[in-house]
Amino acid sequence: MRVALVILAAALAALAAAVVYTRAEDDAQAPAPRASATPGYEQRAQLAERISRSRTQLAGVGVYLGRTELGASCVRVSLINPTPPNTAYVERRFPGACVDGPPAQPEKTCRETARGLTLDGDVNVPELIDLPVPEASQRVLASELVYTTACLGDEETEPWAPAGAPDTLLRVVAQCPRPGERVRAGTEVALQAAVVLPGDFRHQVGALDEAATGTASPCGDGRNPRG
Repeated sequence: MRVALVILAAALAALAAAVVYTRAEDDAQAPAPRASATPGYEQRAQLAERISRSRTQLAGVGVYLGRTELGASCVRVSLINPTPPNTAYVERRFPGACVDGPPAQPEKTCRETARGLTLDGDVNVPELIDLPVPEASQRVLASELVYTTACLGDEETEPWAPAGAPDTLLRVVAQCPRPGERVRAGTEVALQAAVVLPGDFRHQVGALDEAATGTASPCGDGRNPRG
């Protein structure tokens, strides 16, 4: 009887071991769940928001963010200075982002491209070339004039404030009317400002480009007969 019990116990143990082995083998062969290669819409929207919130941190390491938008399979990111290291840094830090090759440029549509002549007044236009834009705007306002850095007719009456980190580096490269010309009080001075960022990428804002003036001549907006 004792021998029979021993044999029965051994048989049960062998059966249990076989079941455990079979389960282990099944588990080993079961494919692991795979992550989706393309982030879903909500994932992309959250990533775009996270990238936008990181604008200041990115600028701290020399990466200047232009804009983000939801692409079909990734978050498309435009950089003002898309050097290869900057592109690699963004795509490594934010999986699911893809950086566009061309540098980001401010988008602008101007309604007005011509103004009447104002060269018959008694206010001297100050010299603004090479000044940081905030200082240039303050000098314009102190001279009883107004200014614009985007489209003619904006007539800004408050000192200019940077919209992003690279804007703090901008300096005036052109102005119209020109320094020393005499104009009426309240005349709008159009400013063009630029900076060359590392990687030889030019960042600029201003009201003397072709979108603002309707001409390639920097001062050819109808206010200066020598433009």
